[in-house]
Amino acid sequence: MFKKQAAQTTKSPAGSTRGRVRSLRAALASVLSLVVLIAALQSPAEARQVCGEHTTLMEKLENEHKENQESMGIATDGSLLEVFVSETGGWTMLVTYPGRPTCVVATGKDWHRLAIPAAATGEIS
Repeated sequence: MFKKQAAQTTKSPAGSTRGRVRSLRAALASVLSLVVLIAALQSPAEARQVCGEHTTLMEKLENEHKENQESMGIATDGSLLEVFVSETGGWTMLVTYPGRPTCVVATGKDWHRLAIPAAATGEIS
């Protein structure tokens, strides 16, 4: 009985170390994957966010980039989201939270306007 009990309580130090190393490697791989994913999704514009007075940013988009307001909407968090588009397809998204400056949240090219059915816009035909 003594031998059986001793065998049950004795663990191989190498086995438990291998398990811990495997767990640490898995955790490290998960963290590194997350860091790489975040870095890949973050554009240079997001890395250096541009914020300012709403009117000033709108004028800059219109005068320097020839972008005009295409659409806008109120998000569930109360922020105003606006999309400005140029005739050549360049676009900029702005977000404005109440009482805070307006910020550029995304920019790009090749904007395409889609036809929206009247029912989706709330228009009565």
